[in-house]
Amino acid sequence: MLYRLWGRIILRHTGFAGLVRAEPYEFGGVKGRSALDACWESASAAGIEGRKEDSGLVTVLLDLSKCYERIPLEVLVRRTVEAGWPRRVVAVAISQYAAVRWVTVAGATAPGGRATHGMIAGCALAVKFLAAFLREPIYRSLGLTLEDIEIALGMPPPVEGIRTYVDDLKLTKVGPPAHAAEGLRDMVVGLKRELDHDGMKLEFSKCQALGTTPAHRRALKEALGAWGSSPLARSGTWARTRPRAPAGASQSSRAA
Repeated sequence: MLYRLWGRIILRHTGFAGLVRAEPYEFGGVKGRSALDACWESASAAGIEGRKEDSGLVTVLLDLSKCYERIPLEVLVRRTVEAGWPRRVVAVAISQYAAVRWVTVAGATAPGGRATHGMIAGCALAVKFLAAFLREPIYRSLGLTLEDIEIALGMPPPVEGIRTYVDDLKLTKVGPPAHAAEGLRDMVVGLKRELDHDGMKLEFSKCQALGTTPAHRRALKEALGAWGSSPLARSGTWARTRPRAPAGASQSSRAA
C-alpha cells in the first residue's frame, strides 16, 4: 500500500516537472489522449480516407500477450533511464518488481525466488514504464535509431501509422488497396520482429484487421495470408468481403 501511494506521488511529480516526454503515438496515461480520444482519431481518419475514391485505409489492431509479465527488468532499467526517469525512482520501482515471489498452484507452493521479468499490476508507474520500454522496438520497426529520435533539438520525429494504448497497438496504412495492404503487412512483420527480439509476443487470437472498402479488405486478406499462418488471415473480419448474390437471385442460387 505504501509503495502504491509513493508511485502515485512520483507520477504526479514527474508529470508536473516535465521530466518524461510522451511519445507522439502514445495514448493512455497521457493528458488529452484518453481511450475516447484514440477512438475518435481512428474513426475520423477512417471516415476521411474512406471518402477518397483513389485511396482508403487499412488497420490492424494488435494485443501483446502477458505484456507486463514478459518485460525483462534489466532492459526496463536501461530504457526508463534513457526516457528521462530519475535513477532513484527507477531503482525503487525495480526493487519492488524484483522482490522475492512465491508461486502457488493447486495448493502447492514453489520455493521463493527473485523475479527477473515482470512489472507489478496496479503499480502507478507501470503504464509509463511500459511506454518507455516499447519506445525502442517501435522506433526500430520504423527504421529509426535512438539517435534519430533525439534529432531536431530533442523533438520526436513524426510517427505515421502507429498508435498505442497501454499494451494495445494499432497499425494503419493509407493508399490504394494493394499498396496499403502490403505496406501494413511490412509494418506488422517489422514490429513483430522487434518485439520478438525483446521477448514480447503478439496475441493473435485477439487481433483484428480492418479495411475501409471491399477492395482494401480483399487486398489485406491476400497480403496477410502471404505473411504466413497468421490467425489474422483467417479471422472473421474477412466475412464481409465474400461476394453477395446479385439482386433477384433465387434462394437455390444463393445457397449454391
